[in-house]
Amino acid sequence: MSVHVIVDMNVKSGSLDQMTAFMRDNLGDTRAFDGCKSLVVQSNADEPNNLIIVEQWQSRAHYDKYLGWRTESGGMGTLMSMLAGAPSVRYYDMVDV
Repeated sequence: MSVHVIVDMNVKSGSLDQMTAFMRDNLGDTRAFDGCKSLVVQSNADEPNNLIIVEQWQSRAHYDKYLGWRTESGGMGTLMSMLAGAPSVRYYDMVDV
């Protein structure tokens, strides 16, 4: 079953342009990763340094495999260096209503 992943993060003051460039250069690989169905980045209209990444994956296992690859490749460390703190990551399953 597919899973939605919401990553909520606060970018360090003065690092928003660097973060935007990093995501522009790297999110193509995420979108092409096995199991990624969609990915969008949105900024908080009231707090521009607050970003969310809304992702849909075929399964939690697909996302976990992707996250392991990002960590091993060093991308996660680069991302974390631009954040004011740890991101919030939440996982959502579809509800049949």
